[in-house]
Amino acid sequence: MRRTLTCLLAAVFLLGSLGCASETKVQTLPTPTSGASAQAVAPTATSSAPTATKAPAPTPTPKQPDYGTVGQKMTSAGIGLSVLSAKRTSESGNQFIKPKQGNEYIVIEVVVENEGREKTPYNLMYFKAKDSDGFEYNTALVPVDNLLKSGELAQGEKVRGTVWFEVPTTAKGLIVTYQPMVILGGYQPIKFKLD
Repeated sequence: MRRTLTCLLAAVFLLGSLGCASETKVQTLPTPTSGASAQAVAPTATSSAPTATKAPAPTPTPKQPDYGTVGQKMTSAGIGLSVLSAKRTSESGNQFIKPKQGNEYIVIEVVVENEGREKTPYNLMYFKAKDSDGFEYNTALVPVDNLLKSGELAQGEKVRGTVWFEVPTTAKGLIVTYQPMVILGGYQPIKFKLD
C-alpha cells in the first residue's frame, strides 16, 4: 500500500511537471531561405514604458546689436538714444562760422531719454565721433537754435537737439558714441554707425 501511494504521488508529480512544460510558449523564428531575397527576421520587442519628451528650449533674449543705425533707438542701463537723422554740410547757418578748409560738419539730430533711472544727465559733450582710421572728433560748438543743451532728465523725460562734429571731408566709417557721466547701473556706451 505504501508502495502504491508512492507510485501514485510520483505519477501526479510527473504529470504536473509535463502540464507546466506544455504551458510554456516558445517563439520560433522562421528559417531564412537561401538566395538574394532572403531576409533575417528578428523578434520585435514591445515596450509599455512611456516615451520621454523633451522640454522646449528656452527662448533666448535677443541681444542688442553693438551698433545702432540712423533711425534706430538704442538703450543701455535705462538710458535711450535715438539718432533721427545725419547729414554732411559745409554750412552752419551763420555766415561767420564755417569749417576749416578741407573739413565739413557732420550734423546728427538726437533724442535722449531717461527710460528707467531716477535721474540722468545729458550734455552735448558726452558725444564723440571716430572714423575708420581711428581719428576721434569732439563736438563742435556751433551757435544754432536746436543745438543739444545740457541738463538732467527725470525718469520718463526726454530731450531733442542737434550735435555737430567738424571732420575732414575724407573721413569715412564714422561711429558716434554717447557716454554720459553715470557710474551705477552697468551703463555701456551707446554707439551708432553713421555711414
